[in-house]
Amino acid sequence: MKKRSCVIVSVLVTFILTSMFFLSPLGSFISNAIQIASGTNSFYSKKNQIDFLMEKYYINEYDVSKMEDTALYAYALASGDPYTQYIGKEEYESLMETLEGDYKGIGVEVYLNNGLITVISAFDDSPAAKAGLLPGDVIFKVDGIEANAENYQESINRIKGVYAEPQDTALTLTVKRGNEILDIALNREEIKAQTVKSYTIDNTKTGYIRISNFAENTVNEFEAHLNTLLNDNITALIIDLRDNPGGIL
Repeated sequence: MKKRSCVIVSVLVTFILTSMFFLSPLGSFISNAIQIASGTNSFYSKKNQIDFLMEKYYINEYDVSKMEDTALYAYALASGDPYTQYIGKEEYESLMETLEGDYKGIGVEVYLNNGLITVISAFDDSPAAKAGLLPGDVIFKVDGIEANAENYQESINRIKGVYAEPQDTALTLTVKRGNEILDIALNREEIKAQTVKSYTIDNTKTGYIRISNFAENTVNEFEAHLNTLLNDNITALIIDLRDNPGGIL
């Protein structure tokens, strides 16, 4: 009987502790979280449940819009295609500014690669190109301040000098290139949206046209450069698209 009594007491204690756990706020939170993880609900249903739990239990401030943008970025990234990415409103406006007109900056095209700000290309004759930035370079500090996916737009604004005094053009980027860590000093300039350059190769009838990226004025630039080369009576043409990151279709 003594042994049986111990078993009954043990069962009662377990039942009471379990009841306290699942009736407590923490127990309720974990119980709901387990349901979200193991359920077969849709993406939106799961998101709504997460929103409910965050609103009910989370004690710190959080930015719902930033959370949604991060989720969408991860969603597109999971496609496995490095050229498919979600771009938020501010990032889109910054991209269009780069593609459509003149702006102040260093003339570099970047993207997020596994949460790291990575150089696609440095525009021809830009401060970035003159300073030696190369495709694949990872920018992980801007003027000593860490740069990554979490503060992507803030980092881009720092590169452009949004927070700097108008006369302050100096900038230092800390870059990872392979196993090297480099501090690259450069100056911001007014970047002219010139995407095409050309010349006739010496002592030949071969024309050369370089398209650094595709912006709104690229077609008109290309036609003007081509006509100039044709007036030089070229008989062959090289079109150079190396390190061209793309742009406007």
